[in-house]
Amino acid sequence: MEEMMKETIRNQPRYFKDGSVMNNLLESGIEVVWISDLSQNDVVYCICVNREDKKIIVVFRGTVNAHNWKMNFKFDTNRYRNPVEANYPGKEDEISLHSGFALYLLRKRKDTGLSKMDEIFDKIEQIGKELAQMHPVWARTVFTYHSVSTSAFFHAFQYLERTNRIRPARFSCTNDIVPLTLVCNFRQDDLQFYKHVGMRIQLHDTDRVGQWRLHNSLDVTYPLNHDWPSEMQRLLTNNILANLTTPKGFKECHSLTEYQRRLHFAMTYRRALGLSTLNSDQRRKDIKTLDEYYLIRGNILSNGISEKIVNMWKIDMGKNKGAQSALAPPADLTNSAPEEEEGTKTRGYRPREGVDVDNHNDNDNDCNHIDCCDS
Repeated sequence: MEEMMKETIRNQPRYFKDGSVMNNLLESGIEVVWISDLSQNDVVYCICVNREDKKIIVVFRGTVNAHNWKMNFKFDTNRYRNPVEANYPGKEDEISLHSGFALYLLRKRKDTGLSKMDEIFDKIEQIGKELAQMHPVWARTVFTYHSVSTSAFFHAFQYLERTNRIRPARFSCTNDIVPLTLVCNFRQDDLQFYKHVGMRIQLHDTDRVGQWRLHNSLDVTYPLNHDWPSEMQRLLTNNILANLTTPKGFKECHSLTEYQRRLHFAMTYRRALGLSTLNSDQRRKDIKTLDEYYLIRGNILSNGISEKIVNMWKIDMGKNKGAQSALAPPADLTNSAPEEEEGTKTRGYRPREGVDVDNHNDNDNDCNHIDCCDS
């Protein structure tokens, strides 16, 4: 009976084009189980579940109204106590976050006494308990978000990556300047520059130039080194001037359909190259997983990586002696979050003394929002 049902579903007529957003959504088996949209000046998000893959997905709405833009332009930074108490390179007692986005997510509501971040965590834990054996403690994929933190948060985030607590894939379109608009907090007495975190996957256009850039490999980068040459290289490629486009292109490059179109093209084009008899480099034939890219680009080992990829990485490391970063020791072979060290806390941010998050000077009291993922 089950086989008959599956066969019937496969033979159903298709109402959406292959590779489209709606077709992928229907075939993915994703269910929307919670939507939070009490106020348009609040954080509008939904929680989705894929029962087959045992995944929980949180999708945030992007900027849509004047209040959202008002909070976007709060370029200043607020300081919060570092929630990660373990020692790691570059650790500071306080971290700085974008003032507007931090207020949206971390300020406590007057009706419930909870911040929006606490509400999201509680909902995820509740759904995870209802769906047996699901452990939603990983952040996996983020599309087109601003850099909302500075160097102290950057080092804390990389510590969580190296200890396998988080694995973000940050997708961005070439010529999409929205994720590049935040540069610094513009404070003369405490000037700090915003930094992107996570593994970046650059989605190029589908023209001849884009095909040429995709021919050898996907454009995947990770901020492994922190010396001045590496910082300058990232600055020269990840800035507004290097990604300028027309007003029409500005709108198109930041749209959900454009991200889906480029992502679908990159997948199909790379698979086609893998089947080509002219492709002599065997390493290019398989599309790698996120964990495998964390090994190749970030020198971060985890379980679930094929022996073939590990051996190729060891060969490359042997050719580049001394290139291995001390931030990610190769002995750390685990694919699950390690046991919390005594006193280690990774959930929630607490404001430093003297910063009143609950009663910040703002005329709107019901605001909680982060511009992280457009939907």
